[in-house]
Amino acid sequence: MKKTWLILILLYTQIGISQDSNLSVMYSAQLKEMDTTFLKNKSEYIKTHLLSQFESKKEIINEIDFELICDDDGYYLSYIQPIPTDDFFKYQLTGAISRVFDANYILADKTEEVAILAGFESAVKMDRSVEMNSIIWEKAKMHKEIIGYNCQMYIGKLVNDSSAHKGHYPITAWVTDALQYSCGPTPFAILEGVILELENDDSIVTATCINRTKKSIPEYKSEFRLLSYPEYITHMEEWSKKNMPRRN
Repeated sequence: MKKTWLILILLYTQIGISQDSNLSVMYSAQLKEMDTTFLKNKSEYIKTHLLSQFESKKEIINEIDFELICDDDGYYLSYIQPIPTDDFFKYQLTGAISRVFDANYILADKTEEVAILAGFESAVKMDRSVEMNSIIWEKAKMHKEIIGYNCQMYIGKLVNDSSAHKGHYPITAWVTDALQYSCGPTPFAILEGVILELENDDSIVTATCINRTKKSIPEYKSEFRLLSYPEYITHMEEWSKKNMPRRN
């Protein structure tokens, strides 16, 4: 009887391990202070409005937790939904998150080497696809520890300016190879390891805890039109000319 129970316990333990086979990484994010150089020739009204919007986004970002789910074939970055409020807050929320990640969620397929930036509800509702290898990662000599993991520093530069939002690059990544996964809070996580911190001129994203999870990566189901990033840039340039006249 004891032998039977021991076998059952071992089987249950193995099933539990197999169910918790994916990796979950939680992150916090912060927006850095805004570079106000571009406001020099703007009116006081425009300056006040833009600075107020920015401060609001900083406060929102500080209160949000982000989760990265990784498996052998890809990864999925999303955020923990705050308590629902009105539509205006939802608009502010998506705008704040997209300022850091250029999307509300990132879905990456490493077998196809394509990542999708999705869910940003702006005036122009569009998802964008990027080629994951359209960045060059250069290894630096520096190391540091993040939540107990030794991390190697890398600098990422876009192959060309139409590959992604050029204002977010170059970017610094801190990567650990101790977790046997390849993923991170970016569409360009092609390094051998997990990115535990990302930093550019606008923001910094840092891992806060790591666990095994039963969660799986969802399939991409588009709510919006899907364009490649170069197509998106062209579309936005044309849209801006028609819908956003220049003003000071």
